Amino acid sequence: IERREEGTDDWIRCNVKLAPKLSYTVTGLTPLAKYYYRVSAENAAGVSDPAEAIGPLTADDPYVGPTMDLSGFKDGLEVIVPEPVKICVPITGYPVPTTTWSVGGKVLEDGNRVKIETSIAFAKLTITPSERPDKGIYTLKLVNPVSSVSGEIDVNVIARPSAPRELTVGEITRNTVQLTWEPPENDGGSPLTGYLVEKREVSRKTWIKVCFKQK
Repeated sequence: IERREEGTDDWIRCNVKLAPKLSYTVTGLTPLAKYYYRVSAENAAGVSDPAEAIGPLTADDPYVGPTMDLSGFKDGLEVIVPEPVKICVPITGYPVPTTTWSVGGKVLEDGNRVKIETSIAFAKLTITPSERPDKGIYTLKLVNPVSSVSGEIDVNVIARPSAPRELTVGEITRNTVQLTWEPPENDGGSPLTGYLVEKREVSRKTWIKVCFKQK
C-alpha cells in the first residue's frame, strides 16, 4: 500500500509488512492534507503493477450529522424585561454545523440587540435588552454536509403590568375609605398576582403601603 501527497511525485510505502487481508488502515497522515493511494499485489514471483490510484482524499475526521439537545428548554424560557434573552443549546456534528435562528418566520442576524455565536459544542443566541415583542417560538436550524436538523424553543417575555384603570372612591367614614378599580389593560404577559394599595397624607410626600391585595 502506497500513498502520495497531492502536489508531489513521490509514492511512500505505508505498510512495513505485507497486508494479508483485503483491507488496511493507513496511519500517520497529516490532518487536512490530500493524498492519492494505490495498492499492489505480491507473490513468490514478484510484485504486480499497482491498481489504479484513488484520490485525492482529504485526511479528516468522519463526517457526522448535526444534533441538538433542547432538554433544558422543555418548559420553555421566561424572561423579565429588560433582562436579556439568552439561549444556549448544546450541539454536535462534524463539520461544525452552521446555525440559523428565526422567530415568527423571520431570520435573525447579528447586529443591534442580537448576538449569534456558534462553537464546536454550543449554539448561542442573545438578545439584549429584551422587549415584550421578543416573545415567540424560536427555531434553531443546524446544517452541515451530512444532514440538517431543527428544533423550537418557546420564549415568553414578561414586563410590569400597566396601571389599574378607573380608580374610584366608594363609601368614606371617619376611619375608612372604600376604593374600587378595574384591572390593567395589559398584564405584561404574566397573570396578575394582586394589587398594592398605598396612601399619602396631603401634607406629606411619602407614600405608605396599606396592603398588598391578592387576587
